[in-house]
Amino acid sequence: MGETEEKTPKAYDQDLVWEACDALDAEGIKPTYESVRQKLGGKGSYSYISGGMKTWQPKRSQPVPALPEEIAERVHTFAAAVWQSATAASRAAFAIEREAMQQRIADLERGVADYEIDQKRQAAEIEALSAANVAAEQRISEVEGLLHERAGRIAALDTVVERMRGTAGKPGRRKAIKPSLGTEPTGADEGEFSQS
Repeated sequence: MGETEEKTPKAYDQDLVWEACDALDAEGIKPTYESVRQKLGGKGSYSYISGGMKTWQPKRSQPVPALPEEIAERVHTFAAAVWQSATAASRAAFAIEREAMQQRIADLERGVADYEIDQKRQAAEIEALSAANVAAEQRISEVEGLLHERAGRIAALDTVVERMRGTAGKPGRRKAIKPSLGTEPTGADEGEFSQS
């Protein structure tokens, strides 16, 4: 039991925790409760170690000496050249991209113009077809009227023919036929009747 008491510090010693953190930091290891405890040889409770870790700050590295003026000037010149080259390359790439976008916009505008022309042409064709359809319907109506009228005339002529057949060889047939035709018989008609 005495050995255990010797291994575990009796009082909190912040410097021991800081030294362990510094050693770990120098090795490139981030100090954690476990890594600090291992560095302390497995000794120390959580509260013992965390108390020191809360106040520990990494040691500041030595300030970097200033560059000699000649080197600083060369670095500045090189950086300016790199910046100028990068700016020129960026501008060139932007110009190429802008030209491509302008070409794309022009193509789209042409496409829209062509579409509008097609729409107008189609609208004109539809209007012309509609007018032709109206004219065709009107003509059909006229033809149907003529057909109806001619059908009536044909029916009247059929009636006349039937009467003529029925009165053939009977006296007064001309008088019976005359009112059906609605016209006076011509000399030729009279000749036809007298011959039959």
